Amino acid sequence: MMFVFLLLFANLLISQIQLIHLGYGVEHDSYFADINHKIDLEYEVKFNRHFAVAAAASMSAGNLGWDIHKDYHHLLPKEYSRVAQVNAIMFWSPWRNNRINNFKIGLGVSAVHVRSKYIEYAELEKNVLVNYKDILFNEPGVYPIIAVENDIRINQKFLLGIKLQANFKGIESNPTLPQTFVIKTAGLTDSATQYRGSNFIGAAMIRLGFFL
Repeated sequence: MMFVFLLLFANLLISQIQLIHLGYGVEHDSYFADINHKIDLEYEVKFNRHFAVAAAASMSAGNLGWDIHKDYHHLLPKEYSRVAQVNAIMFWSPWRNNRINNFKIGLGVSAVHVRSKYIEYAELEKNVLVNYKDILFNEPGVYPIIAVENDIRINQKFLLGIKLQANFKGIESNPTLPQTFVIKTAGLTDSATQYRGSNFIGAAMIRLGFFL
């Protein structure tokens, strides 16, 4: 019985329109309020002019710096952020896929792994780093995802499009990651504390697609 089901499912996939999308863009990893470079590979199966399903894998990477200590960033050890994702999404084309332009909205689930190294504590005196502690932060999770895509067919084989997506995270997985900076200059001491956290990870990409 299982073999028959798998055979029917494989036949269904083969009989539908299949596409591969390659994407490049930027991702806002809001743990660290920074911009990562992102690459994305998506496999899509169109069942009709209204519905499609897709599976995607992506990775992004970037160095940190847009934060409370940006004026002293060049004096600190390098911080970075890495995000890996695997997504499963169902798409709906509200105005139908007319074979030339296809606007679609998708909902699904995303397995995400965030890996970052950030400065937990740093002490600077007269623009010299005298003490610091960094943290290697890892958080895996599975979250809902929403995606908006628009593809324009440029010939019989290729598509050109854009993709916007956001991973929404629950309150229970919203960490508090404090950063403390002590700055001593001209006999004065100033300190500041920053708390990092995240409720979503958003991305924007341009894509090249081709039919299988």
